[in-house]
Amino acid sequence: MGVDSGLGVCGYYSICTLKDDKRPTCECPTGYSLLDSNGPYGNCKPDFIQGCEEDELSPTKDIYEVQVLINTDWRTSDYMWFYPFTADGCNESCFSDCLCAVAIFRAETCWKKKLPLSNGRVDITLNSQAFIKVRKGAIVCLGFFFIYWKKHGKSNQHVLDSNLGSFSYEELAEATNGFNEELGKGAFGVVYKGILQIGSGVQVAVKKLNCVMQDCDQEF
Repeated sequence: MGVDSGLGVCGYYSICTLKDDKRPTCECPTGYSLLDSNGPYGNCKPDFIQGCEEDELSPTKDIYEVQVLINTDWRTSDYMWFYPFTADGCNESCFSDCLCAVAIFRAETCWKKKLPLSNGRVDITLNSQAFIKVRKGAIVCLGFFFIYWKKHGKSNQHVLDSNLGSFSYEELAEATNGFNEELGKGAFGVVYKGILQIGSGVQVAVKKLNCVMQDCDQEF
């Protein structure tokens, strides 16, 4: 039985980059993560929900922001293109279109792309800009989470350093083994079990949020 893995070396939503030794590496864009943390060449998945039904709930500017990637393209996901066009016009056209996940601007041409994104690559010869639309909460909220730990031999729980911590996405992914063990869900995110690599290995609970920031405040 065949498996559809994105029509390239890397899986869906992933971006392929050739290293100096010409060996490919695959990376998920901001706001996306590996579907299987043990499969670096596999599919990525959005860390947020995108679609026209979702966009109807709030103004687009309140839900999304745009990340710009240089010389990056997903070659097989086009559904519309414009010429002649400007970079700003290409960005805005995708941002206001609920079907558009990414827009590629190159040589006065704008290609709008829909999900799923496939055959992603970085190529310095493209001379292009990719405007990828990601949910604000997928970027902003990931930097904030609650950490609780239990001292050995005691039953009381304490808040580490008495404050919220701020770590990179890679550090959180490592602490939770790729967000592998789910402890529970809230209205705006999922709580995962992990071990923070400080001291003797502190047990933590990481809340990975997927929400617009003002909604997160209500959850906490």
